[in-house]
Amino acid sequence: MMQSAPLLGPSADNDASATLTSALSLDHMQQFASTYFESVHPVYSFMRPTLVHDMITARSSSTGGPQPRDAILFGIAALGALFSDDVDATQEKRHMALARNAQACLDAEISRISTPSFDLISALVLKTLYLRSTARTYATWITSCTTMHSVAMMETDIEDLDSVAKCRGLFCEPRRTLWIARLLNTWIANQCGQSPIKTAFDTLIVPPTPSDPVSATPEEQMIYLYHISEELSPDNHPTYGEIELGIIKLAALNSQQCHDAVLLSRTIMALSFHRVLRSSETADIDRQTFARLVEIGLDGLQAAKRLAQQQKPWWHLANVPFQFLCAMLVIDTASSFAQIPTALQVFEDVARAIPSSTITEALKLATKLIGLSKLQKTEQLQYLDQCSESLHQHTFRSEATSDEDAQIQPPVAGLSVPREIFNMEELGGFSSFDWSFLPNMDIPIFDYDISNPIIESQ
Repeated sequence: MMQSAPLLGPSADNDASATLTSALSLDHMQQFASTYFESVHPVYSFMRPTLVHDMITARSSSTGGPQPRDAILFGIAALGALFSDDVDATQEKRHMALARNAQACLDAEISRISTPSFDLISALVLKTLYLRSTARTYATWITSCTTMHSVAMMETDIEDLDSVAKCRGLFCEPRRTLWIARLLNTWIANQCGQSPIKTAFDTLIVPPTPSDPVSATPEEQMIYLYHISEELSPDNHPTYGEIELGIIKLAALNSQQCHDAVLLSRTIMALSFHRVLRSSETADIDRQTFARLVEIGLDGLQAAKRLAQQQKPWWHLANVPFQFLCAMLVIDTASSFAQIPTALQVFEDVARAIPSSTITEALKLATKLIGLSKLQKTEQLQYLDQCSESLHQHTFRSEATSDEDAQIQPPVAGLSVPREIFNMEELGGFSSFDWSFLPNMDIPIFDYDISNPIIESQ
């Protein structure tokens, strides 16, 4: 584990932003970059590791003020610090400071240039990735839209992106950078119920579906998921057969070879298909589809547990146990209820491993929803108890020798469970509770505001 040392940096009274060399030592920058390439790069591989490390070495020996590519390096450092295995207050302050300095460099670059460059696009993609774990969905959506509008304004011949002349000197893979920007914007749009930002490049930058999802690499797995996710666009209205096929395709991925972050995304996608199904006229789910949904969900729960143990705050780390738990409650069968203890246990594991106010509040809500469901079942049993008591009275009186004693007594109510045990007053009853917002409820790992640039971490 890297030693947690305070960031070095100039006073906030001096400059508008910190240079990379004043904010980070070479050792810290190299360590954060290594963590980034170990944790994030396997799934979102658009930066060039060798060139980035060379750039870090060269930048550490340069002097002067901020440089255009500092936004990239600060973005990599922020993600590296976020995914480091040290989650104490010092480390939290560190990645926030780095993210704010990245934002300051981005603002300076945007005000300086007249045409978006690949350096700017890659810095915006890094910011979007960071915000996925640390901010509310709306902030991430705005950043992703800014990225796509910048892509649309690029004066680049997309046909020549792969040529050596175009790519020489770039620290990102041009086509992959645009593809990941497209992927993030589409998925965040689906999550927000919005339409993604379209560009003229879309048909050229989206890779084809991998022919063999079983042996696919993490990058190919994300491509595979992207093509399935197109059915979830707010503009589409998939049939039951299309929903069922989407879940079948998701189940076809080899979970043993999937990156854990991919398993989280796959689970959220399967639950999204279930949400669409429940909102359609055919709300019932057949046994095979339910079995696949549970299998995908359990894989996602195990992935969340592993990532929590590693203290890797991938987005959807809290969403997976929460949304899976809610889906099982809504399905409302013995088989679905059997999955809830596992989901709740994983959710508690996540909350312990990566403590944050957003996860803690979501965990409290999850336990209240379980209590709400239990209360509903208890109330239903009371009605059956009344029927049972009436049946008992009827049978007993029927066996009596005198018809005069055969009068049925009023039913005796069952034991009443106090509502305050579950603190359900503010939620209302099970049937009156608005369950529709839960599948769309996003739980960021953290909830930070990085809008105001700061120079250093004290």
